[in-house]
Amino acid sequence: MTVYSSDECQYCVRLKEWFRENNITYINRDINDERVLKEFKQFGIRAIPLLN
Repeated sequence: MTVYSSDECQYCVRLKEWFRENNITYINRDINDERVLKEFKQFGIRAIPLLN
């Protein structure tokens, strides 16, 4: 599972904490990275966290 997120987003932080607490493996994609943001925008979604 891939999570598009930002460390400034409290919903993102809580989601990732919940994943860790429940031993759920995920790949974090930080939208503060311009390349990741470009990738994120291709989904046409404007809210994070986004699970893919």
